[in-house]
Amino acid sequence: MTSCFRQYASYYDLLYRDKDYKAEVDYLLSLIFKYSPSAREVLELGCGTGNHSRYFHDAGLSIHGIDQSSEMIDIAIGKSANSPSLLYAVGDARFIHLNRKYDAVVALFHVASYQTTYNDLGSLFSTAHRHLSPGSQFIFDFWYGPAVLTQLPSVRYKRVKSESTTVARVAQPYINTELCTVKVNYDIYATEHQSQNTILFSEEHLLRYYFLIELEYFLGQAGFRVEHSFEWLTTNKITDKSWSGLIVATKV
Repeated sequence: MTSCFRQYASYYDLLYRDKDYKAEVDYLLSLIFKYSPSAREVLELGCGTGNHSRYFHDAGLSIHGIDQSSEMIDIAIGKSANSPSLLYAVGDARFIHLNRKYDAVVALFHVASYQTTYNDLGSLFSTAHRHLSPGSQFIFDFWYGPAVLTQLPSVRYKRVKSESTTVARVAQPYINTELCTVKVNYDIYATEHQSQNTILFSEEHLLRYYFLIELEYFLGQAGFRVEHSFEWLTTNKITDKSWSGLIVATKV
């Protein structure tokens, strides 16, 4: 079993090419500018291959992306040539100290849910806090516990194709209600069209679903005030039908 986002990184962009990163960034920008109209610099914790970052950049913001996966960062850097306002570095979102402040901090695509212990979650929140000026916002999404427990994770299959490669992914989830976690075993089959060679590898991803009362408590402990909790990509109230939630928190 390989570590999280190693071999997987090579096929990540193909597997998520149907994800509307621009719409997600437009949504986030509307929230950032609501509270900080003059925001210009954003820190992205868990930036992956830089797909959100480039749309922040296109909107005129400077982005500093951090990710624990060197493979993901290499891909992000490769896509950001000649863009000096797009900076990427390998780092652990729980512990980095960049010795500077940003106008907003974001953690997207369930970076918070990859923090599977309260210590990890608190450390992530502390990182966001120390990189913000008072009054600035930390925005992140997460798996919402009531929805996960109502809908329950299920086996999912995805098949995507580019000019050179076909990738199939089987996602097998195992929920642990005592620990509030879901272990997702990914089996990836990648076939190169020219050679017809197929490689198979597996990765195990462990995520945690959270409840609002938990997140509000640990944000308060880290020095934040929760402004809003929304259903992801809307301004609707989060419900047990909202697998993905979003929180806007202000550093106090």
